[in-house]
Amino acid sequence: LGISLGITYWVIAGFTTPLKTLVSVARNLGRGNWQEGVPKTESRYDEIQELESALNEGGQLMASQIASLEKTQIRLQSSETQLRTLVNNMREALFELDEEGKVCFLNPAWLQVTGFGISESFGKPFSKFLVHAEDRVLFEKDRLHVLDIRNREMEMISSSERRIWVELDAHATFDAEGQPIGVVGRFQDVSQRVELSESLERHQQELYKISVTDDLTGLYNRRHFDQILADLLPRAMNEKKPLCLVL
Repeated sequence: LGISLGITYWVIAGFTTPLKTLVSVARNLGRGNWQEGVPKTESRYDEIQELESALNEGGQLMASQIASLEKTQIRLQSSETQLRTLVNNMREALFELDEEGKVCFLNPAWLQVTGFGISESFGKPFSKFLVHAEDRVLFEKDRLHVLDIRNREMEMISSSERRIWVELDAHATFDAEGQPIGVVGRFQDVSQRVELSESLERHQQELYKISVTDDLTGLYNRRHFDQILADLLPRAMNEKKPLCLVL
């Protein structure tokens, strides 16, 4: 009987002792210690050896995946930092609107261009910052889903109530199911360019007026007569209508 008990104990110990080691390793793996290898148990049982091998391979695979994820996270953080730096240092104002057309994101250039604080602008309808009704209507809630503006010049109101001209792009955005979720856009201050263009147009009109009027009387001269005649004569001939000249 004593010999039988000894043999039984030896058999059980030979099976359970490696299991205790593997249980300890499994607990460490469960705590996230994937770097710890599985020690050799030198078990004579195939099942124990297979379990040992499975734990070892699983731990190595998980450690490799975690290391890869950590590297990916570092790269993403670096890319996010670069993108944030780029956005924050842009001269163009970037904005995002929610599905109701209210401001939900702005970069620092918004303050530089409009003079309005970023925090005080959140939650306000973007249309409130636009001067003209034909521009404001584009940002109404029921029209946001078809919004597609490219290089459109608009007048905006600044914090000092001074009107500024901007060149604006804005496009509707959609979720994975194709449902509209808002608008993203950008604009830049083009006030100087617009003012210069208007000034140039005024000068051209003044030069034209000088070229077709008499200096003394202010009446139209021969050049204006020739221009009008060159326009009216072909029209009268095409329409077969008489043309009367009065001097």
